[in-house]
Amino acid sequence: GQIAVTPIDDDIFEPDETLIVTLSPGQYQIGASGSATVTLLDNEPVVTIRAEDATISEDATEPARFIVERSGNPAYDLIVSYTVWTYATAGTDYVQLTGTVKINANETSAPIELVVHEDDLAEYDESVQIWISSGADCRYRLGPTTDATITILDNEPVVTIEATDSEAA
Repeated sequence: GQIAVTPIDDDIFEPDETLIVTLSPGQYQIGASGSATVTLLDNEPVVTIRAEDATISEDATEPARFIVERSGNPAYDLIVSYTVWTYATAGTDYVQLTGTVKINANETSAPIELVVHEDDLAEYDESVQIWISSGADCRYRLGPTTDATITILDNEPVVTIEATDSEAA
């Protein structure tokens, strides 16, 4: 005979699970293999991130974009959490980011828009890096690319000085 194992799909991230069926002695003879093992593979989406734009000028009129992508079943909305690490100042150099992005049902990606603020400070270029994060209740696995960076390019003029006569009297 056969024992049918029918997994029930869910949207809960969990480790792969192992089912072992072992025959117990009874009114029959047990063959060479008295047990069988089946591994139930979790199929939650794998999430990655990339920077659509590597840089953005401080005076840009359109935002730069990070793209969060998922693989797997897109039948439901997926909320992805992230953290921001940056030398730039949220609220001053760019619009504060929310820390989550929603990939809508039947979509495989969603943007995180980096809207920059123009200022008139001469400063170094500043990077904004986003790290996809996961927790105990997340509904996805982290893929191989969990962070991406966009650099805000300063647009103030560079002023230099040069001596025209190094031995002036």
